Amino acid sequence: MKEGLITLSQKHNSEYQEQLYLKMLLHYEMQKSRLVALDSSISKLYLLNLDSLLPIIKPLYSF
Repeated sequence: MKEGLITLSQKHNSEYQEQLYLKMLLHYEMQKSRLVALDSSISKLYLLNLDSLLPIIKPLYSF
């Protein structure tokens, strides 16, 4: 597994949101303009909650 890759069984939405927030903080100083440009997409990812779909989609991505 590559570092930074989130599998369906590893993270729940609240953990995913926290990880995304921390990564944004790390990149804010060096890539502020890029984060601002991607604000809409990042916000959608932050709000997306797939926890309720986990039982349906997990078998599709399990090896």
